[in-house]
Amino acid sequence: TNYRGTEWLTQGWVDGVPPLSWETTLAFCVMPVLLVLGQSFTMNVLQQPDDDSQDEETKKQMESTKTILKFLPLMIGFFS
Repeated sequence: TNYRGTEWLTQGWVDGVPPLSWETTLAFCVMPVLLVLGQSFTMNVLQQPDDDSQDEETKKQMESTKTILKFLPLMIGFFS
């Protein structure tokens, strides 16, 4: 059987049981979730505190960088 993409998860179910068994399927599905949570936690911990002495342009750049970095763990989890 060719298990490329999500075929290993969506095809071949027999009597409500995935083809790789529940234990293996859950192990594969939990890893991206743990990766996203770990990356999100790490990004929040390593984030620089807000500096009130910065000018408006620097503040806008920091805001856009923070916005982009919030979605980075989701992208990593999606591609894992």
